[in-house]
Parts: sequence; C-alpha cells; structure tokens
Amino acid sequence: MKVSSFRYDINALRALAVLSVVLFHFFPTSLPGGFVGVDIFFVISGFLMTSIVVSRVRAKRFSLLDFYRSRLYRIVPALLVLCLLVFIFALLFVDPITLKSIGKHILSSLGFFSNYVYNAESGYFSDSSRLNWLLHTWTLSVEWQFYCVYPLLILFGYMLGGEQKLKLLLGVTLLMSLGLAIYQGIAGDRVAFFLLEYRAWELILGGFIYFVRAPPQSKTVFLQLVGLGFIALAIFIFSESMMWPSYYALLPTIGAALIIYAANSQSKLMTNSVTHKLGLWSYSIYLWHWPIVVGLVYFGFDQTQNFIIGLISSIAVGALSYHFIESKISMPKNLPQATIKALVWNKLVFFTLVLGTIGLLAFKTNGFMFRFDQTTENIVESVKASPNRNKCTSSDSDYIEPQDGCKFNLAKQNYAVFGDSHSIELAQAMSVALRDSDIGLHQYSYSACGPEYQRRDTATLCEKWTNSVVESIANDTTISKVIIIYRMSSHLFGSHSTYYPEISDNSSDEQREIIITSYKTMIDALIASGKKIILVAPVPELGESVKKMLKASLLKYGEIKPIKVGTSRDYYNRRNEYFLNVLDKLFVNNKNIEIIYPSNFFCDSKLCYEVKGGKSIYFDDDHMSMHGAGIIVNAVLETIKKPSN
Repeated sequence: MKVSSFRYDINALRALAVLSVVLFHFFPTSLPGGFVGVDIFFVISGFLMTSIVVSRVRAKRFSLLDFYRSRLYRIVPALLVLCLLVFIFALLFVDPITLKSIGKHILSSLGFFSNYVYNAESGYFSDSSRLNWLLHTWTLSVEWQFYCVYPLLILFGYMLGGEQKLKLLLGVTLLMSLGLAIYQGIAGDRVAFFLLEYRAWELILGGFIYFVRAPPQSKTVFLQLVGLGFIALAIFIFSESMMWPSYYALLPTIGAALIIYAANSQSKLMTNSVTHKLGLWSYSIYLWHWPIVVGLVYFGFDQTQNFIIGLISSIAVGALSYHFIESKISMPKNLPQATIKALVWNKLVFFTLVLGTIGLLAFKTNGFMFRFDQTTENIVESVKASPNRNKCTSSDSDYIEPQDGCKFNLAKQNYAVFGDSHSIELAQAMSVALRDSDIGLHQYSYSACGPEYQRRDTATLCEKWTNSVVESIANDTTISKVIIIYRMSSHLFGSHSTYYPEISDNSSDEQREIIITSYKTMIDALIASGKKIILVAPVPELGESVKKMLKASLLKYGEIKPIKVGTSRDYYNRRNEYFLNVLDKLFVNNKNIEIIYPSNFFCDSKLCYEVKGGKSIYFDDDHMSMHGAGIIVNAVLETIKKPSN
C-alpha cells in the first residue's frame, strides 16, 4: 500500500484517539469506552513503523541504529520535560510517600518499563490509579518495547525468504498475541492490559495494512465510515468493567485499520483545521493531560467545572509542548549515519539517565525524607502495606487457588490467617512474629470477599474459594488455630467512605442475615474439625486516608505535623454496632473462640487514632499498616498464651 508524504486521515485518527482517551479520563461516565483510543494509537503506530522499516529495507537503506535514533527524538524530549516538571512540582507540593512513588515511576517511564511496574502495582481502572501521576506512560513503554523488537522481526522475516515469509511470520505472531490476549480475558486475568505480549497483535494489525493493495476509490468513503462506526460503537458501548484487551478490542482496532486502509484524506472531517491541529498535538496532549487529571484529584478539585478547565488546559499545554518541545527538539536533518557511540553519548540519553537517577534517589530515600524531622520520618515510613500483598492475595481478577496461597515456615504445628483484604497485613505480621518459633503459618486472603461459606443464593469465585479454604483448613491436622478477620461492616452495610461521617446502609436485613449465617456456619465447621478460633473484630475506619492527611498537613503547614486523631469512637461504635452485637450474642461465650477487639488498642473512650507509638497504624483509610497489624498480632499471641479454662 502506497504511503503518501502526509496522511490527513491518519492525523485525524490520531485526533479521534487522543480526544476519546482524554475525555474518558476527565469524564469517564460520559464516554465509558474512551480508553479504546490507546488501541487506536497502537494500530496507527504499527502501520507507520512497518511503512518506515519495510520501505527502507526494500530500498536497501535501512539502518537499525538510525531507526532507534529517530524513535528516541520522537518520544523522549517531551517525555523528559514532563517527568522533570512533575518531579519539581512533586518536590514542592506533594507528600514524601507520593514523591517516593513518583520517583520510581519517573525511572520506569524513562527506562520504558513502566508497564511492568504498573502491572505489578494496580489495575489501570482501579481507584488508586487516579493518583498515579505517570500511569499513562505505560503505553510509551509498550511502544518502545515494540520498536526494539519489531525491526528485528522484519529483518528476520526477510532473511527467511523475502516478503512472503515476512507476512507469514507477522501473521503467526499476530495470532499468537491475540490468542494470548483472548485467553487471559476469558480467564479473567487483567495482566494482559499493560504488557506487550498481549498488545503486539494490535500493532502488527496496523502493520499488515501496509502490505495490502489499496482499495478501489469508489469504496474508500464506505470503508472509512464503517471504520468510524466500529470505533464509535466501542467508545459508547464498551466500559472499564470488560476484560481488556481480549476479543473486545477487535472492534476498535479493526475500525482503525479500515480507516487507514481506506486512505481517504479528502473529506472535510479529515482535513479541517481543528482536526488537523489536534492530530499534530495528539502526542503532547496525551502526555500532559493525565498529570492534570491527577493533580485535580490529588488537591481535591475533582468537580465537573474544574475538569472542564483541566480539559481545555490539556489541549493548550499540549499545543505549547508541540510547538516548543516536539518541534524544537527533533532529530536534525542530514545527520551522518548513527553509530552506537553516537546513541550512547547522545544528549537526550544523558539527561534521561540523570533524571532517571534522581527518580531512583527519590525512591530509595523515601521521597527525600531527610528534609523532615525524625518524628515525621517515623510516621511516613510506617505507612506500609505488606510486601507480599499482591503475591499472597486472591481476587476476582487474579484468582489464586487456596492450595497455592502463601505459606510461611510450615512445621508440625501451624496457624492459619483467613479473611478478606484486612487479613493480608495481619498474616504478614504474624509470619514475622512466628519466624523464630517452631510454628508455621498458612495465609488465606481474598480481596473484597466476605463470608460466603455454603451460600445458596450466589455462585461466585469468592464462594468457591471460601468453601475450598474451609475444607483445606478442616482437613489439615497440623493447623491448630485459625485467626479470622473481615471488614464485616463493609460487607454488611457497604463502604463507608462516600457517606462518612454518616452511616451507610446499602444492603437489606435479609442479606445481612445470610452473611451472618454463612459466617457462623463457617466458624462452626472449623470448630467441628477441632480448630481453635480467634476472631478479630472490625478495625476502625478513618474518614480519609493517612496519605491524604499527610498531604493536607504538608500543604497547610509546609511540613508534616504528627497526626494522631483518625475518627471518633462514637463513629466506630455506630458503624459497627450491628456486628459487635452479633459477636456478643453468638460467640463471646464459646469456649473454642477468643475475640480480639482492635478498638481496644487503636481507640480510647472518645477517639480512634491513626498514629500509635509515633507510627502510623494504617496505610490507607481502613487497612492496617504493618505496624498496626503488629499491634494486633501481639494481642493475638498473648491470647494464645493464656491458659485455657
């Protein structure tokens, strides 16, 4: 397929892609499938890279080092400036915990491995991602990884036997990548979202268009309209609840491929000045819009009117970035052929290494904590979750069979920690406390999974997992004691954060009775198998996260004041009254059960605290930090040591 010097249709497709992504990020409910703009970008990139490499290979003037140098000048300048300004801004205005995270993400973004970092941290659509300043750079990492491998694949294809062998090789690679993406989607594993091996097919799909003979002129408008229709359907019908990319991504990517294949640059839709400018600015708009989104959320300006201002600002800053960075710092013409030395000693590479090193230092020094006093440092450094949080926790999107759960120093006698995400830090702290003993530990944690033992009204992965865990524990004669902890009031009444300080109630009495029945039946089954049970009552929930309170102190005082008060004891009592009464009624007098009340350690008669002993008890608004979990573990072990009646 012939590639003209400037493709207005591809430029317009870029404009459509960036607008869909930006609008989705600012107004996700208005454009629920806007994230497909990223998939469109991948198709465009695959087509352009194929046209560059193959055309030069055909002409016998392709240089791999020149190709890499051109990609370096295309991507790095604006990215480098973005990372620098985000870092300076963070150094002045954000809390050290966030700065530590930004430092790591600057390093991974400039090193083009941020997609793997984000894949290990959290999902693209999770709430926590809205505060990840450089999350969007995962797409640049995918593209750079593709640029590193793809020319070699093309050269290998030609070496095998010319263009026909190349097409066969690309086709097989496309089908393998697509198959992996579909398989992961069916399996319910969101790992496919960030990683090249599950995205390569989108780029190669774009590349295949280069080899296809141009369509008859009479069909170009029709093909273009069909492509636009496919993309429109995806943007307005798809949503973040879908497993992605999977087979759903075929709709927008085929739509983009049809538009590129049609090569119709004559319509006003493709050539008007607004579309043309947005297409030219698309990379810079994409780069700058996301930190603006995060900044508005971080500082509490996440109202519609502010997002409208943010949207306009993203386009304006993108335009400035294009004219003063992209256009000014571009690869000089008539350069001699690139050498490895020229790439290594390139100024862009040098400044990238410098800023990447600064990011690494920010990460290693916990956000340059030496700027603050020891009291502040103790608080900040204790805002820590379990280092094994992802590894040891099952979820609907990353299901772990109970037998594959984490085990610590298993011995002739073992304990088990069992529950939802509130069990994760407790299990980790327990494993540390038992490290030098002759007792091992099984961890059974499933995020957002309440007591669903033998429920007849539902059939979920959570229920399957819970039934299996209870059976595993009951049949394991080495397990003598089971520590159970759930965020029960959340399962019974719904999340507290939207309603705080009011009490939420998003369930029914009937549903609550089902949950309590399941909870009791589960405990009875474990007792019947000879286990001793330690129930951990609900942990006090805060009105806002520890990190947000640290940030508020930094903004208000220019330093972090020691924070002590988290919420009122009255709120805790009202929020948990229902379940505390259940504990009193059903379990207090059972000789096989001991109950630990975190409120006895985290609260006094009037207040519940978020800092205890100069360290944070929490790492967010409801999960205990490792320090907080350690306090409860000490209470559990003291209870175990008590002589039985």
